[in-house]
Amino acid sequence: MEKSKLTKKELLLKEKEEERVFLMKCIELYQSLPVLWKVKSDDYMDRDKKAQAYEKLLELYHERYPKATREDLAKKFNSLRTNFRKDLKKMNDSKKSGAGAEEVYESTLWYFDSMKFLIDQETPSDSINTCEDESEGSVVDFSVIHDTENAVSSTPRPTKKKRPQPKDPADELIRLACTRLQEPVSAELQVATTWATELMKMAPQQQLFAKKFINEIIFEGQMAMYDENFKSSKLFPVARYRRVTANLSSGEMAFLITVSSFFINGEISVTNS
Repeated sequence: MEKSKLTKKELLLKEKEEERVFLMKCIELYQSLPVLWKVKSDDYMDRDKKAQAYEKLLELYHERYPKATREDLAKKFNSLRTNFRKDLKKMNDSKKSGAGAEEVYESTLWYFDSMKFLIDQETPSDSINTCEDESEGSVVDFSVIHDTENAVSSTPRPTKKKRPQPKDPADELIRLACTRLQEPVSAELQVATTWATELMKMAPQQQLFAKKFINEIIFEGQMAMYDENFKSSKLFPVARYRRVTANLSSGEMAFLITVSSFFINGEISVTNS
């Protein structure tokens, strides 16, 4: 069992070493095609020459990865260049910090030395997007795709506004009720509430008499039958209301007369609704 594991490990190491050797060949070919990486080259902006160089590099890449596309090749070289750029920056930063020769950062990338031809090209200007549409037969610039992808992925997405939730009818009714309770009570409503409270203190039969008298008073007042000289004693002629008033207590009689006086004296106005 242990022997089998070692065999697999050896196979993996062998495959990894073969891949490194193959990538070194690709890097060497890439170096020999400055039209793909040398920004200051006269041919760098020549699309036809760039396309020819790109096809040549892709042809070599197909020897190990026959199904690889232009995008696959571009991603591979962008990964190599990005790692090279990071280690180069660490090295330069350590030199600027005044570190001694023994403290200067040394790259551990196995291909770092093979890509030193890019040192003069790894400048901020390389971050400019020179990607061209493949549908036009153009070539993808390896030096910028990775940076462009990072810039796109790091751009914050706009936050979506939440749609207002529909209001619950029950909550709306409660809100309206609370609002109504906070409104000031009118003088008319206060008087009516007081009279209703007093009316409920009477016996049921007495309530009927009182309601009858009040309705008649309101009716006659709306008919303009009263004036300022009208006396409250005239409200209850003996012949007309003898039976009714005989059944009223002194307190109930006082309540009825008071109500009548309010209407007659104009302290409470009554209008048609």
